[in-house]
Amino acid sequence: RLADDFGRLSSKAKVEGHAALQSHNFAEAVRCFSNALTYSPNDEVAKILLQQAQLQQWEAMGLPVMRLACYADSFQLAEQIEEVNGMSMAVLREWYFAAGFPAEPLLERDKIVGLLKQVKIWQKLPLSELEQECDR
Repeated sequence: RLADDFGRLSSKAKVEGHAALQSHNFAEAVRCFSNALTYSPNDEVAKILLQQAQLQQWEAMGLPVMRLACYADSFQLAEQIEEVNGMSMAVLREWYFAAGFPAEPLLERDKIVGLLKQVKIWQKLPLSELEQECDR
């Protein structure tokens, strides 16, 4: 009986997640598919749907995850970008100077964050994608 209830809840969450994907509400789709996996942890369809929703959410945030080699690389990049967003100005400045960028009198946080994010993206891109990026 309990397994049936969990199965129904998982199915309902997948339907709601699919509707969220269709309306481009990727954060809601991620939430729904995560819920489906809570009810049914071995549901391979829910796992695939969750990954697809996450990829679309990250793309919508400006991360070129569809250009990466695999989901694991996309997940790592998203984590790294989240980490960069949370860095203090002191840590960002330390990275900036350690990377060999020139000293500027008024280094703005947004500028360093954008630069570090771009470096993280370049580091994850497959060589062929990086070459295309350089040709732009």
